Amino acid sequence: MNQDNSQTDAASGSRRARPEALSVARRRFAKGLAPAVLGTLASKPVLGAQYICTVSGHTSGNMSARPDDGVSCAVGKSPSYWLANLAWPATFTRGTLLVKSTSPDRCEYLPPGKGTSFNGYTTTGGRKLSDQFWTRNPENNCLVRDTPNNSNSRPAASMLDVLNSNVPDPNNNFRLGKATIASLLNAAALNSTYPISADRIVEMFNAVRAGGSYRVAGANLDLTKLGVILYFEKLYNPA
Repeated sequence: MNQDNSQTDAASGSRRARPEALSVARRRFAKGLAPAVLGTLASKPVLGAQYICTVSGHTSGNMSARPDDGVSCAVGKSPSYWLANLAWPATFTRGTLLVKSTSPDRCEYLPPGKGTSFNGYTTTGGRKLSDQFWTRNPENNCLVRDTPNNSNSRPAASMLDVLNSNVPDPNNNFRLGKATIASLLNAAALNSTYPISADRIVEMFNAVRAGGSYRVAGANLDLTKLGVILYFEKLYNPA
């Protein structure tokens, strides 16, 4: 029988191998690094940003950002900023919110119309967001749900609809969705200066949306849904 050598950190949303499962050589390597070398690695620019702000740097035990590091990873904007801001990056369409129509039993988008849908959004690299958010009918005030209805008759919600959602979120689905949208908009607005690419953002969302985990390349660590949320949120200011 295989022995489970992992442990989950609920606060950080990560699953890390137990210390005894790590190789002796790896521990000796990390212990033997001089402070100057660690400092160089921590400050090495990757994609124009501090290494500690990338996924690998964020999850590295030796190079994670700490309050006394003097390094802020909050280079992007928050979901609330993008909800209120009328100017979205050119690769996205903000659109208008879904509202009740004057016609019975209908919801509609007022001019200029519906913006970019969340479900199926595809990056220039070809990565596609998995389906997660659908619009509700007029009886539910044309809001958003995170599970499809039985008939699947409702269309995919727009990114603006998801950012505007304010419903109970016990599974952190909407929190993840909002953080994903803000991250995609930030990546498009800041290009190579943002610590994470659009392809990686979509990859991380797809990996954890249904309760799975995201394996950090080159690290002995899996991020849970909460771990991905906390990382995305680390890259923008709350306001």
